[in-house]
Amino acid sequence: MRIYIASPYEAMLKKGFSLDEVINEAKKGIKKAKNRFSGDDYIFFSPVIEFGKEHKDMPRDEVMNLCFKELSMCNIIYIPNLIQSKNSDGIKAEMEYAKNNSIKIISEI
Repeated sequence: MRIYIASPYEAMLKKGFSLDEVINEAKKGIKKAKNRFSGDDYIFFSPVIEFGKEHKDMPRDEVMNLCFKELSMCNIIYIPNLIQSKNSDGIKAEMEYAKNNSIKIISEI
């Protein structure tokens, strides 16, 4: 089972957090996911970890399309309660995509 771990990116950057702080927050999300979903049957995917540094200068729409492509290959989207999760437009868009594509949503926000 593949789990997409949604964590804030742009919402944190706009509040003055550094990219390293954003990535550390995403790592906290992975830790929360691993605590919640224990076992060998789970594969975790974090777009912030995978795309954060590599695509930081890419237009937001293009990065979100990469996120949606990855999300489409997941069984679950997990939204941990992290700094700025509630204020993240990206997470809201990912939740909407999941809803429209029958991907199970597990949210702590």
